[in-house]
Amino acid sequence: MLNALLQEEKAIVSDIAGTTRDFIEDTLSIDGIQFRFIDTAGIRQTTDKLEAIGIERSFQKMKSASIVLFLCDIQQPYKQIVDDFQKMVFSPEQEIIILLNKSDNIVQCDAYDIEEAVSTLTGKKSIALSAATGLNIDQLSKMLLQIVSDKKMQHNGLFVSNARHLSALQETLIHLQQIETGLAQNISGEFLSIDIKMALHSLGLITGTIELDKDILGTIFGKFCIGK
Repeated sequence: MLNALLQEEKAIVSDIAGTTRDFIEDTLSIDGIQFRFIDTAGIRQTTDKLEAIGIERSFQKMKSASIVLFLCDIQQPYKQIVDDFQKMVFSPEQEIIILLNKSDNIVQCDAYDIEEAVSTLTGKKSIALSAATGLNIDQLSKMLLQIVSDKKMQHNGLFVSNARHLSALQETLIHLQQIETGLAQNISGEFLSIDIKMALHSLGLITGTIELDKDILGTIFGKFCIGK
């Protein structure tokens, strides 16, 4: 599935269960939105110690994901797919899409029936597709974009899709919080100016303006009486 999304042979694929023992990740831009995909070891019962470690890492990576793509074989009985899904634990904030892979191996009307049954019984989005032939991979991309769009609306239109911008905003927030703490503790303006400069620098990494204007600091100190 990762290979189908990236359109390259990123992950080793075989018919042997347990081939993937560690996670593989890569990024993909879909209509200008940057996604980071993490392919993990398949979750199953195993006596192989190395595979068990890979499965544990799968759970760890899943906890940190915003969107979980639950991949299964559509040729399984649909009740088994539902049972396996219901054994999983997801956080309320996570978006889940159930991927019914290998749908090219069955009659398409049956694939749609299974898709509808799985979606109804789990209450989650599901899609019948094929990593081997690319069937409905484009539909999966549209579903991912729709999730991002919905989350953007939930956050009043503010959504940061660039990892570098997010890091810069988080760094800015840290310095602003330190400034707020310093003001509450009546720390002198000389010390506060360090965090002010760092906050401006972090924002400058996004805007492209990283030179600090002395007039900006002068205005801040003059109008807001910092350190007085």
